[in-house]
Amino acid sequence: MKRNASIAAFCLNILISIALLYFIYVNHSYQVTYVCILNHNVYTLPLSLMAILFVFTGMIMGFLSSKITSYRNQKAVSAYERKTESLSVKSEEDAAKIKALEAKIETLETALEAALNKE
Repeated sequence: MKRNASIAAFCLNILISIALLYFIYVNHSYQVTYVCILNHNVYTLPLSLMAILFVFTGMIMGFLSSKITSYRNQKAVSAYERKTESLSVKSEEDAAKIKALEAKIETLETALEAALNKE
């Protein structure tokens, strides 16, 4: 199942790349004018360059957000594993205590029977 999802993601990536290349080819002669918010200058760039900048910025942001999410998920898995381990250790300790108490009860029952049979 994971392999199929990987193949589908790869195919989708190829299709988006082809669409981007087609967009760049068709619109390479168009110019985009915009005002920079920081220094209030007016810039003119080819639409194809603007598209490439947006795509690469999106790719970088997507990569960073996936790494952050992966890190958070790994921390949650580690916390869950520690909790499960501590519960397992606690249940083993409880089982050992129960066995010890059963052994004590058995010893006391044997001693009581021996004391009752002695009289």
